[in-house]
Amino acid sequence: MNSTDRTSISVVVPAWNSARRDELATCLRAIAAQTLTPDEVIVVIDHNDDLLAWAEAEFPTVKAVPNSHSRGGVGARNTGVESATGEIVVLTDDDTRAD
Repeated sequence: MNSTDRTSISVVVPAWNSARRDELATCLRAIAAQTLTPDEVIVVIDHNDDLLAWAEAEFPTVKAVPNSHSRGGVGARNTGVESATGEIVVLTDDDTRAD
């Protein structure tokens, strides 16, 4: 099965805290290692320009976007859903690791 034969998938990961960069990196690597890779991974950075620049530099294949809504998880998730192009949108957190 190739990607044109299945429903498209977007994964949204909100992040805000520069101190949790290692957790975010682990999360993004775990998403990339899935058997069924998503069509896009969007990391939404919640009002933290330094973290946004880091995410763009460290993960060039990930779509890193700033939160365009009010600070917080809800605003970040809404930004991610609005940015997503997949037919299915998966929401996860920056401190998770998908097996």
